[in-house]
Amino acid sequence: MAALRLPFVAARQAMLRILTYNIWFSHHQLDRRMAAIAHAVATLEPHVVCFQEMTDIHFSALRQHAAIQKFAWTDPPRGARYYTLIGSTLPMSPPRREPFNNTGMDRDLLSTTITPADGPPLHVATSHFESLDFVRKRAKQIATAFESAPEAGDALVCGDTNVNEDLGRSFTSPGERVALPSGWVDAWTTLRPGEAGATFDVDANRMVHRLDSWARTNHARIRFDRFWTRLQPSGGRRLAAIELVGTEPIPPETAEE
Repeated sequence: MAALRLPFVAARQAMLRILTYNIWFSHHQLDRRMAAIAHAVATLEPHVVCFQEMTDIHFSALRQHAAIQKFAWTDPPRGARYYTLIGSTLPMSPPRREPFNNTGMDRDLLSTTITPADGPPLHVATSHFESLDFVRKRAKQIATAFESAPEAGDALVCGDTNVNEDLGRSFTSPGERVALPSGWVDAWTTLRPGEAGATFDVDANRMVHRLDSWARTNHARIRFDRFWTRLQPSGGRRLAAIELVGTEPIPPETAEE
């Protein structure tokens, strides 16, 4: 989970704040976790929120909170077990939801264009790319996300990428890598070079350590959640800051939880 800030330098203090968050579709402590996410939204005051692993039950719980009710939300896909959503407090164009033609997990790309009053439009796309060791499928899906962005203007792709640089790493292979098209950057490595930025961290997240045997076995500390951006120099918008969110335990945390 990460939050990004994009100021528009031609207008003083015109900051665009964007949050991406995999809410985890488990029913474990559902109401308390959704309350904590709503609290994070209320505290961060993002203009745009991108959720992954959303379900009808989780969204129903989230929408009980005033912070979530401030947003206009894209529609969920019919019959999906879990899905992505985009919420915005700013005007947004009719969204597009495009299923990936190579997915075995019902994954898709959800996109829209956000239009702030004091800055240029921003194409926003989010996805939950193919999981686990399906590196080639995931690479194709990520490439599709970049290709779907308009040729001109500012654009952003974010979400749970499932990218894991340790997959396939050896003395002869660098492991999984993302081929960024010209003009695109990874916001985290641009703004915080040298910092791990793990958003799935078995050491820091006691709930993951307790409930996810794969994470324990593999000592998983992975930056799954990412922002990739393409900002036009002539547009006046730039990357300002990025931070991890949802890193504090949900109080009161007990050994039984």
